[in-house]
Amino acid sequence: MTRAIYTLGDAFDSFQQHSELGMESLKTYAYARRHFFAFLRELPFARGLSVAGRKPESRDVKRLGTRKRDPDILLLFVDYLVGLAKKHRLAGSTVRLYTCSAIAWFSFMVEEGVLPDGFPAALAILRAKRRVALIFPQMLSPQPPPESPTDLALLIHHFDQTDIDMQLPPKEQRRQRLEALRNRALLYALASSGGRIGEILCIEAKDVREAHVGSVGIW
Repeated sequence: MTRAIYTLGDAFDSFQQHSELGMESLKTYAYARRHFFAFLRELPFARGLSVAGRKPESRDVKRLGTRKRDPDILLLFVDYLVGLAKKHRLAGSTVRLYTCSAIAWFSFMVEEGVLPDGFPAALAILRAKRRVALIFPQMLSPQPPPESPTDLALLIHHFDQTDIDMQLPPKEQRRQRLEALRNRALLYALASSGGRIGEILCIEAKDVREAHVGSVGIW
């Protein structure tokens, strides 16, 4: 990287490009980026920060550290996200996720030598982590788990018995049988893992080839 030519937007793009993460995590970083730059446009949260303004993504990274409030940039971002959570625009877990994304981004900029020498990055990260540790035990207080719908078991076991139309040609019977097995596997995977539908649909045969799935007993 050439530190002198990097804007905040360039630095975040480079952070995403160099991260070895899956598509869902990259989407999270993209959302975090959007909120971070929205924060820098928002008053009174960003007042006094050197990179605040109408187009913060185009601000030169070298500006960081030129104003007194700059070391609080990550801490103020946490407060901004908490404000959104209080307005029910973000979940508490999402606030934490976006905060961790911003901290990871600043840590990346430290490692790559993007930040100017005058910016106390370690202090900025430490202050944000302390604020997170203080706030989140309150935001994420234990909640009783929701009760399962009474008909959930019926849904899960819907494809346990496959009704194959024996009047159909053998090829079509096989298609119906495979389709029922696919749907059965999908429902059991969702119910037993708690995974999201997108995550389950991304599983390929090679991912479970050595997992001895048949031994579980529900298939």
